[in-house]
Amino acid sequence: MKGKHWYDYQPSPNSSWAWRQICQVKERIKGGYIGDKWLGKDIEHKLTDGYDWMRQGNSPKVEWYNTVWNNMNLPKHRFIAWLIKHKRLLTLDRLCRMGITIQKLCFLCGEHDEDHEHLFFHCKYTCLCFNMLYKWIHLQPRQMGSPEEMMGLRKISRFRRKVLCSLVIATQYHIWHARNVGRIEHKVLHPMAIVKAVQEGGESVLLHKRQDNLAAVAINWCRMIGLM
Repeated sequence: MKGKHWYDYQPSPNSSWAWRQICQVKERIKGGYIGDKWLGKDIEHKLTDGYDWMRQGNSPKVEWYNTVWNNMNLPKHRFIAWLIKHKRLLTLDRLCRMGITIQKLCFLCGEHDEDHEHLFFHCKYTCLCFNMLYKWIHLQPRQMGSPEEMMGLRKISRFRRKVLCSLVIATQYHIWHARNVGRIEHKVLHPMAIVKAVQEGGESVLLHKRQDNLAAVAINWCRMIGLM
């Protein structure tokens, strides 16, 4: 790029895939500039403006938007949840299709082939983790469900819905973590260890999100209703 303007730069054929993707985005965003001004207006350019302009209003909001990007979720939990929704985690069924492994059996339960649907919704280990989670927050299994179902509840406050949703997302994250650690160390964590990690993470999120005099009130309230 020496001596070249960024908008005139073209990547070489041997550039990395990631760099070529970045340059493709650059080519798309160039169309939003008229001269040196974004959309020809004398306004400050923001990333959200560029994203909305590239979408051109043709991308409807998915039903899980509020659950994955819930501000009570930790960033790493959001990322794994997003990959789960797109079924892009490297589960054994995908690794088999890539020719990386021939092993399909779920490491956590040892009974069925591992894919997204099994690992996060039907695996006996996963079900046990969620049953322990239900018991901790004093809900019957039929009252608890997917993150989308948690956000759709109307008999509880919006704050509590967001907390419940974040607990489900966090549990999915720790199940994925336990699966990866187990395959490396050849041992399966006890489901109670998953719930304990979710408990500890839930309290730290509240402290982080409420860095004011409401922090203690929020945590005490959650403890009182069984969320801590």
